[in-house]
This record gives sequence, structure tokens and C-alpha cells, in this order.
Amino acid sequence: MLFGKLTELIVRTFDLAEAEGRVLRVAVIDIVLRTAIMLAAAVVSIGAIGFLLAAIWIALTSQFGPAWASLVAGAVGLIVAGGAFWWATKSPVVVLINAESPPADQASTGTAGAEPSNDSRQAVR
Repeated sequence: MLFGKLTELIVRTFDLAEAEGRVLRVAVIDIVLRTAIMLAAAVVSIGAIGFLLAAIWIALTSQFGPAWASLVAGAVGLIVAGGAFWWATKSPVVVLINAESPPADQASTGTAGAEPSNDSRQAVR
């Protein structure tokens, strides 16, 4: 009797590990793809900012000379980089990640996206 329960426990443990392995594989592929897309977007954004700064420098060179054009283009670049750094450090990354999935109480009941009841509308007001 004990041997049967023990083997059943071992079989169920390996079944669970296999199922979790599939979920883990899908999650890893999802993370790798999202990271690759974000990295590509970052490279394109850096290139676009470089072209923007070059355009500012070319436009200002004819008006103010190379020294003042470089000063203004550098200041614009620092402002853009500072804004990006500030946004990266102050943005609530956890909130952005959790926004993709419904809250636990709604996920279990299947009420995600459903209209709130009259009681909850009154509580919001």
C-alpha cells in the first residue's frame, strides 16, 4: 500500500515538473523576444536622436556658427538623455508589468473586464 502511494507521488511530481518546464520554456522565449524587440527599439531610438541632434547642429551652424550650434545641440542631447534617465528611474516598472494580467481576485472568478457593479461605481464616486 505504501509503495503504491510512493510511486504515485513520484509520478505526479515528475508530471508536475514536466508541465512547469513547458510553462517555463514559453516564459523564457517570451522574455527573450520582448528583450530583443526592446533592444532593437533602443538602437533605433539612439540613431533617431543622433539624426535629430545632427539636424539641429546643421540648422544652427548657418545661423550662429559651429561653436554655438554644438553648444545648443549638446544641451538638447543632455536634456533628452536626462529625461530618459529620469523616466527610467522614476517609472513604476512593477505597475507596468502587473497591468498586463488581471488582479488575482478577478482572474480566479473570471470577472476581468466585466462591468463593475453598482456598489463599486458608487464607491468610486
